[in-house]
Amino acid sequence: MEAGNNDDRVRPIPLEGDDALQTEAPAERAVIERTSRPWLPLSIAVAAVVVVVGSVSIFGALRFEDPEPADPDLFSANTTDDDGSTTTASTLPPPLEELLPGITDRLTLVAESAEDDSAWTLLWDPTFRVPKAVELGIESTPQSRLVAARFDSSGRQVAVQKCGDLACDLYVGLPTDVGAQADVVDTVGFAWHAAEIGRLAWVEAAPSGNYRLVTGTANPLSKEVDEVTVRFELDQPFRIVRWDARGFVIGYFIDDVATAGVAQDGTLQWSIDGAASTATDDLVAAVTADAGWIIVDRSSGEPVDAPATVEELVFVAGAETSDLVARLARRDAGYSLTVGGGSFRAPRVITIEEQYRPLGFTADATYFLFLSGEERVIFVDWNTGAARAVDAPEGYRIIGIDVG
Repeated sequence: MEAGNNDDRVRPIPLEGDDALQTEAPAERAVIERTSRPWLPLSIAVAAVVVVVGSVSIFGALRFEDPEPADPDLFSANTTDDDGSTTTASTLPPPLEELLPGITDRLTLVAESAEDDSAWTLLWDPTFRVPKAVELGIESTPQSRLVAARFDSSGRQVAVQKCGDLACDLYVGLPTDVGAQADVVDTVGFAWHAAEIGRLAWVEAAPSGNYRLVTGTANPLSKEVDEVTVRFELDQPFRIVRWDARGFVIGYFIDDVATAGVAQDGTLQWSIDGAASTATDDLVAAVTADAGWIIVDRSSGEPVDAPATVEELVFVAGAETSDLVARLARRDAGYSLTVGGGSFRAPRVITIEEQYRPLGFTADATYFLFLSGEERVIFVDWNTGAARAVDAPEGYRIIGIDVG
């Protein structure tokens, strides 16, 4: 995990009107699909995150809440040109804490620059009007593209995924110091441990011709992935849906479409037909070809909830005392988002007017996240029904997000 020399590529994102601002729009990227099952919803590729449960009740349509308007003079600057004329600079954007009231943690985006297809980390503290950008030293090529970035349970380390036609490489490290050399090569899937900081698992081809699950620890001091251990092998490719103290939830996606619970030592605990999208300590959400969505018990694989229709997307997220379940039913112009679960008797019901790409819950359970295009993150407060949008700076395409 070599650290890139970023001394010349650390900068605040310029404000509007700054000559250094890049104005190119990010190019559209093709999404890599590793399954040939057309009935599988997009959410199969979405990872679950741990949340804290809030109170719930019935609510109506989603509404966007804008911050209180500020006097433009407070954010404007007048300059006098040589000819005596006066030029008024553009109004500065509000700080992040006005866009997301109540936010106390840093918003971190990993993004790709349209200028040169390089990867950058955008650090956005609550008081910042624009984020600071740090180059990661990774660039897309025609043969291998930047696909995703995922943060560990603490948000202090990140794995950036760069994929070719058959396999992916992982660049692992601090969000501001990943390095230009891949730390894990030729993987077909990876996941961070749900609770243990810096613990990473991935799937790779084994010398036997099978596929094996390997775990390691990302060490920020040595800038290496240490304690590499092979856990088990299977005879076909599979993906890691979740890794935690109970073991693994994995999904097959080539010869079969199935989901299984596996102990830490590789012992099979249960298996069901269907592809899992998300999982918690207690629940697994999976979609089947015939019955639609099912939610099963993590210990046994037995259904614990009535099946949902295949037109819905279902996410489960863990909490300290129970589990949240989010269901997104497709509508003509958007979704109906229902959040409930556990001991809740009155779930939230919110109308989403557009078909944004759903990402899942934030770590503190305050928001359910959507991605609009590749440049805008929609934060939906499912307790109040309010929504707020945060845009990446112009010229960047979002590939990963962390709040905390």
